[in-house]
Amino acid sequence: MSVTHPEPHTGMSSGTGAGFTVRKAGHVVVRVKDPERTARFFEDIVRDIRGFTRKGVVQRGMHFLTSDFADNHHMLLIRPAKPGATAQDADALVGMARVSFEITDPTGFERVVARLIEKGIRPEIDAGHGRKAVRFRDADGLPYEFWCRTGAGGAP
Repeated sequence: MSVTHPEPHTGMSSGTGAGFTVRKAGHVVVRVKDPERTARFFEDIVRDIRGFTRKGVVQRGMHFLTSDFADNHHMLLIRPAKPGATAQDADALVGMARVSFEITDPTGFERVVARLIEKGIRPEIDAGHGRKAVRFRDADGLPYEFWCRTGAGGAP
């Protein structure tokens, strides 16, 4: 049995008329056992970097974090998992590999790495392709990455 997949969409219209461009990813939603703990974790890791700021707690215990409320209400939505839910398999072949956020300042990146280590988290560092990345898992085992460019002075 063979499966035929459609050609990937390039954002360009094949007929007359204008195509479209995807400007950026909107947000990521994660379900965790303790949303307050997860929100505090992110706030602490990026506390003095123009990074995640909590918008507040809204209905159903959800927390909205973003770096720019004017342009993007939330980048990360943390919401409670259903009672009794178990964590996903960290090495699952199917599923999300990680959530990644760019840090624009290389010294800010180093502070994030230091804070992860202070919290007893052993992050994985990856450097190459003009960037440095730190990968780690939160208390629920969800995979995250913070990264920065390493070009001339860390400039994009």
